[in-house]
Amino acid sequence: MSTRFLLELALKTRHVAADATYKLMFQGYSVFLVGINDMRRVFHATSLSICSGEIGDDYAFVFWSVKTMIDKLFFGEISTYRPTILIADGADAITNGFIMALGECLIRIMCWAHVRRNVVKKLHLVEEEYQEEVMIDLDALQLSSSTEIFDKAK
Repeated sequence: MSTRFLLELALKTRHVAADATYKLMFQGYSVFLVGINDMRRVFHATSLSICSGEIGDDYAFVFWSVKTMIDKLFFGEISTYRPTILIADGADAITNGFIMALGECLIRIMCWAHVRRNVVKKLHLVEEEYQEEVMIDLDALQLSSSTEIFDKAK
């Protein structure tokens, strides 16, 4: 699962970052990574699991396991661990698993690396003279300090 130190870091944040990939195993199972980013934008994994499916129930089990371990280590049975921000790609299964295990997701943030990679893939659709400007604007958008500024800038 994780270490006491990493789970204590998770307890100090309101967000969870999660992603699944099929690129690590030949058997066709997804590897699901859950963690947090600190103030220096360093990622700290709290859970690494292998899932036989890619549905909300599978991911809910992983989120629930992290929550349960935090509960047992720091609170006995009653927890104040209630992350409200999910950072992930566009997979509905991850979002649904988060909601099933941890409750309502107040803020859903698309993982910046996924957004940027997808824009780069589609950049050929923009006239060549504007491609660099699109990327500069996209990178500037990521630095928005609030939801209101982000919404106006987009």
